[in-house]
Amino acid sequence: MKTIGKIIHIEVHNLFPEASLPKFSYEDPGPDHLVMIYDSERHLCDLVEGLLVGVGRHFGQEIEFTQSLCTKRGDPHCRFEITFGPRGQ
Repeated sequence: MKTIGKIIHIEVHNLFPEASLPKFSYEDPGPDHLVMIYDSERHLCDLVEGLLVGVGRHFGQEIEFTQSLCTKRGDPHCRFEITFGPRGQ
């Protein structure tokens, strides 16, 4: 998850230099917990939620999350509190 800005967005920017890309930052409070900060003028936090669900399914990883802040509610950015459960078979 932490590679979005370092790998994927670099490639998107190379293809579409005028694209307005979101910013992601992270806090790493523990081995099974990650905080992801999403900041975008496009307010696509619903897409981020779908990506979290899809990543969990793809890798067979139980992922639970809550969105404690949201720009759609007037917050300065979106904040996702993510916990990781056991991997499936």
